[in-house]
Amino acid sequence: MLLTVEKMLFLKSVPLFASLEGNDLVSLSEICAEQEMPAGSAVFHENEEGNQLYVIVEGKVKVFRGEDAAERQLAELGERECFGEMALLDSELRSASVATLEPCRFLVINGDDFRDLILNHPKISLAILRLLSQRLRKADEMSAPAAVYTAAQGYM
Repeated sequence: MLLTVEKMLFLKSVPLFASLEGNDLVSLSEICAEQEMPAGSAVFHENEEGNQLYVIVEGKVKVFRGEDAAERQLAELGERECFGEMALLDSELRSASVATLEPCRFLVINGDDFRDLILNHPKISLAILRLLSQRLRKADEMSAPAAVYTAAQGYM
């Protein structure tokens, strides 16, 4: 079990929260709960209601859509990465499923606590917006058709 100081130091090392200082980090660490899950566990499923943000302390997870043969892996995340932030912000159903690839330990932030926190600590809101922007850019890059070059027309 991590002490508050250990949570603060860990959260400071997470890119999402790296810009936070002092009281912001203290407040954030105080609302984090720890959770452990064995390999092969479902953290949550696509289209479920969601109300938690997860920060990976140890282990790896896969983020995917669909099931079985139709499953499409979107990402593999490891230590110091987070997931589940979208459901905290828009109160929509989960957009993807997440499962552990190896034994995992998480810091889990409840949605109600998180919303209260960002109202009082605006730097956290900016950090979440940066993360969402980065993920949107990456999704755009992955979905864009490759440029085709022809001698007559150049890149199309």
